[in-house]
Amino acid sequence: MDGIDLVLHRHRELTAEPPRGSEHPDRELAVWLADHVGGLAAEYARRPRFREYATWSLGNLLPGCDTPAAAAVAAFEAAAVRHARLLREGLQTPWGRSALAAVPPAEMVFGPVRICGDGTQAPLGPECRQVFDEGGRIAGQVAAVAEPFWSGLASGDDYFWPSADWPLHHPPPDRRTNGSFLVPFNPELHVLGDFVTRCLLHRVGLVMERLTEGRRTLLATAGGRPPAAFGGLVADMGPLDAAVRAIEAVCREPGEAPLRDACVTLTQVYVACHPAADVGWLGLPPQGQALAGGWCVRRALQTGRTSHAVARVAAAVHALRGLYAGGPPGQTAVEEAVAGGGLVVVAGRQEVFWDGQRVAIDWGRYQQPWRLLVALARAAPRGRAVGPVDLYDRVVSGSTMPNLFSRLGKLLPPRLRREITPGDEPGTYRLRPAAGRVHLFD
Repeated sequence: MDGIDLVLHRHRELTAEPPRGSEHPDRELAVWLADHVGGLAAEYARRPRFREYATWSLGNLLPGCDTPAAAAVAAFEAAAVRHARLLREGLQTPWGRSALAAVPPAEMVFGPVRICGDGTQAPLGPECRQVFDEGGRIAGQVAAVAEPFWSGLASGDDYFWPSADWPLHHPPPDRRTNGSFLVPFNPELHVLGDFVTRCLLHRVGLVMERLTEGRRTLLATAGGRPPAAFGGLVADMGPLDAAVRAIEAVCREPGEAPLRDACVTLTQVYVACHPAADVGWLGLPPQGQALAGGWCVRRALQTGRTSHAVARVAAAVHALRGLYAGGPPGQTAVEEAVAGGGLVVVAGRQEVFWDGQRVAIDWGRYQQPWRLLVALARAAPRGRAVGPVDLYDRVVSGSTMPNLFSRLGKLLPPRLRREITPGDEPGTYRLRPAAGRVHLFD
């Protein structure tokens, strides 16, 4: 029984009705999350492939990323702004002003509420009623998209828990929480997982709602038949819808999106159960955000052993089975070796990992240093030194190996370079790490 099977087996025991042999099911659930799931997540969090999926949204969607996904987001933003400006022009015409004036005012009922742990709401004070100018609201929202108020539709602040608002260039000091970004109010956000992607899609949906509402208002008094002056606006609907579909396609990619969601979920549980968890590889601001997000995740997981949140955690563990599906043979063993630290050399793919990090060198440009490194890794388990006879089928000068070692040393991380020492014979070299810390995969 491997780690995934063990975690899922224990989950089935805990969710049995009634739980077998347990007088404290809530405590046992906490132990399952912290020790079983948290331990498994801590082990997988050292694997490159897990990190690739867990950080996909951060490395592909945020402003400044040079990726097709980020380009799709930027294309939608440009299309939305263009469409909003066409719409704003239409609303400023006599026809548009007449359409806005015909929108009846709206009455809003609101008041302070407390969000309980189970997601229910309890009023904290009397309700207030206020009448709003709906036409003015619609025109204002279109204008806000025409001169975009957001700094980016995707935000790393959403990684551990939705940041409950739009990313702004200059956030006001008295900024209020946007209720549609609160998990208890919005089931589309779910309780765990890839909040960066989901919040992006939610913001795209909100932008589209503003544009759709403005367009319907503008065209309403014509029974849907626009004047000729609005032909450009109608023609622009196609490119705008295409931009939305492009984002949907990249964010909901079959097979990939569920794995991203699972890896993010387990990272969130890891941080929630282990406040000192090492997640510097996420590239997010230091611990503050992780601690705050971890608190929210812990609250979500404290709602009982049969809760939706706990079920999503179990599903994420099960999804790890697909992490290496379709990958090269032996990939699981490679990832386990990388997670264990030390030196990992994958000869067939010319990849090198040191202390859990990939050594970003184009080894195709350095064939002789690469051959020396592979020979050193192959000889390390036996404690043997590598000399000219291991690399050349001819006699070479006495300076050949020192020069080759110098070239290799300039490519390697400093600590790894110091692990390579001269052998007993002149012109020979050996790797110092113990045999268990050097892995060579052909």
